[in-house]
Amino acid sequence: MGRPSNKPRVLAAVLEVIERGGVAAVTVESVAAQAGMTVQGVLYHFASKDELMAATERAMWEEAEEISRNALVGDEALASIQD
Repeated sequence: MGRPSNKPRVLAAVLEVIERGGVAAVTVESVAAQAGMTVQGVLYHFASKDELMAATERAMWEEAEEISRNALVGDEALASIQD
């Protein structure tokens, strides 16, 4: 079995860069530095800054959808207990 992917690490680094300096601070270089990787390592997973930002947006939407699903399941469970 191969090594685990560094994609989650890179995506987390994007969010940390945004948190510190806003979207304008995001460069492949700043993300690589935050992730403790080389620029080439980041570009291995994401061919460009645009691809990196699109993947970050997708990951954020997926997380929001999961939170919403979990909240709905919790609400439905609570309603069934109260009935």
